[in-house]
Amino acid sequence: MRKLFAWYFSPTKDETDSVWRDGVLTVDTNVLLDLYRFHDETREQLLKSLEAFKGRTWLAYQVADEFIANRTRVIASTAKTFRDATETLNGIGKSLASTVDTLRGYRIVPRTLIEELNRSSSKAVEAATEALKGAETAHPDYLQSDPILERILALFADRVGPAPEKTRMEELHREGEERVRAQVPPGYLDKQKDGMRPYGDFILWRQVLEHAKEEGRPMILVTSERKEDWWETHSGKRIGPRQELLREAHLAAAQRILIHQTEHFVQLSASRQGQEVKKDIFDEIRDIGHRRETPHEPAVTTTQLSDAGNRFVQKGQLVLRVTRPVFYVTGTGRLEPTMPEVPDVTAELVLKPDGAPQLRVGAGTGTDFNFNVHLKSVIQGEPLVPGVYVVSYVATSGSQGAIEDPGVADPEAPEAGWTGGRDPDWPLRVYEVARQWSIPPRELTLLFQMHGVGSVQNHLSRVSDDEVEALRQHLERDGQLPNKPLQRTKAPQ
Repeated sequence: MRKLFAWYFSPTKDETDSVWRDGVLTVDTNVLLDLYRFHDETREQLLKSLEAFKGRTWLAYQVADEFIANRTRVIASTAKTFRDATETLNGIGKSLASTVDTLRGYRIVPRTLIEELNRSSSKAVEAATEALKGAETAHPDYLQSDPILERILALFADRVGPAPEKTRMEELHREGEERVRAQVPPGYLDKQKDGMRPYGDFILWRQVLEHAKEEGRPMILVTSERKEDWWETHSGKRIGPRQELLREAHLAAAQRILIHQTEHFVQLSASRQGQEVKKDIFDEIRDIGHRRETPHEPAVTTTQLSDAGNRFVQKGQLVLRVTRPVFYVTGTGRLEPTMPEVPDVTAELVLKPDGAPQLRVGAGTGTDFNFNVHLKSVIQGEPLVPGVYVVSYVATSGSQGAIEDPGVADPEAPEAGWTGGRDPDWPLRVYEVARQWSIPPRELTLLFQMHGVGSVQNHLSRVSDDEVEALRQHLERDGQLPNKPLQRTKAPQ
């Protein structure tokens, strides 16, 4: 049985050692293109791992053709990366400035604290911006001088497969179409690509099998692919190459072909040379792979479902669609209409996909027009699984009753009766007192609470004339007299 289904059983240590010692190394296109995406240390580690096979390398024509076609584009994308990073830093600076301005509106917050925050945050953003400019200046211009390309050319000198004849390419095209329809690996998940690109993985695979058969030697294929048309997965965990690929290699080439993802290949190569590899290198290889896997689709998309609300209380749900494993999710919602001041935001997770870890849920905002919710696994290092997460939120910049009591008008409107109804003895609202005294409503709420003259929970809470007078006396003793005496508006008749 072992002999009959040899492709099914993992190779023994001796078989693996034999392949690494005598086999031929080949790679897919993105393994080469990623050399331009990695930081120096990661790039050098991968190049050394590849160069350990010098003299036993081979490159499929399909890979060489795709590499030449895409190299310039990948190099040019570096400039855009620096521009995007600069814009992000500028956005952080503006957001911090807005937050500091908001803090300045809270009169009881010490001015020294606000100014120190402003100085330190501005200094940090300026330092990061300068460091980014330095990194951009120091980054090599590979379009002018390219040592990476020189090492690739040396590694595969005279070791590239021949270009297929036109009739052969037509045959491969037809076979590729059939395999995509039947979902035969590899590459059937690339069907949305245009031209011949949907069949690139299959053509590469076929050329590797043909070379292994012609040479009569085992091969090691290093691939950056992470999709399920290359890998067996179970319960979200990657087990190994698709069995269809192993079986096809055995039947078509009669050779053992080991398939490794880039980071696994680097790890095995270093281990065989008695070396250790930094965790950061593996993390970067995996991160680049995940980012490239869905380059036109963000990791998280957000849909907002708003319930009834007004300028003081807004409720709803954020539906967060996670398309690939991520460690941290942020969704942004709008506050419409804009609230009178920065609200308090609470959030609760009401739905998550099967297999998702236990999550921490947070929410907050520094503006009166939008807010963020955050999801993160309770277990450090465990990612959120792809799927739909629904978060219920409540943003309050006023009384809950503002929604439930349609008789409560916008307190900023001049025609609104601040007495809250037809009864002229109805208690005042904090918002009215705040407007008369030129004190921010939230700050005034804190003053009521600090001096114990009313159980005030928010700036629309009702307070009596006696409580207002008690607070006025406290402020008078503290040298913080109100700007002018309170004059209540009349109830509408």
